[in-house]
Amino acid sequence: MSKTLWLQPDDLNPQVLQAEPWDEVVYVFDPEWLAKRPHSLKQIHFICEALASLPTPVTVHRGDPLKVFSTDRKSNGPLFVVEPRDIELRDHLAQLPSSVTINWLPKSVWLRAPDQTLKRFFKYWNAVKKQI
Repeated sequence: MSKTLWLQPDDLNPQVLQAEPWDEVVYVFDPEWLAKRPHSLKQIHFICEALASLPTPVTVHRGDPLKVFSTDRKSNGPLFVVEPRDIELRDHLAQLPSSVTINWLPKSVWLRAPDQTLKRFFKYWNAVKKQI
């Protein structure tokens, strides 16, 4: 049975991919999540560049995760997600219907978050870019 890793914005780092051998790695641009938490063009660009630079090929989808993981998947094996640091994102993922069973992996540490809360991605990026 194959294992699928569903990447989230917080965990676009190569260490997550190297933790286990993944048969499939997926990223989903979920319109419902993007409506709740709009992303700037710079954030989308950063996500796309991070996905392209990962050492493992990533299949990118745009759409409802329920449909992606019930119809578009190559396999019906277990689905793994690194627990997001963003509580709202974790709650959003946890609200998926029970037909999508998520196996939670422990939070990973990629970028050490700035001490203060930054609302604009540009300011966040300036605070963490030295860590990359």
